Amino acid sequence: MNAHLFDILIALGQLKNDRALAERLRVDPQCICHIRAKRRSLGAALMIVINEVFDMPIAEQKRLMNMERAA
Repeated sequence: MNAHLFDILIALGQLKNDRALAERLRVDPQCICHIRAKRRSLGAALMIVINEVFDMPIAEQKRLMNMERAA
């Protein structure tokens, strides 16, 4: 459910891949991998970091996650 959000963030940040996204968000690359693989959920703390780094409101993050679920 979070892959679409991560893909959008990579595009917005003009990043190369998940590793670059992890570096930008200051999290371990495995964190992004586990969330993408649905082995870990996207927590509130990471959503706040996304808000701070990408200036993306949490409501928009939730909308993007729900778009993937509906597709």
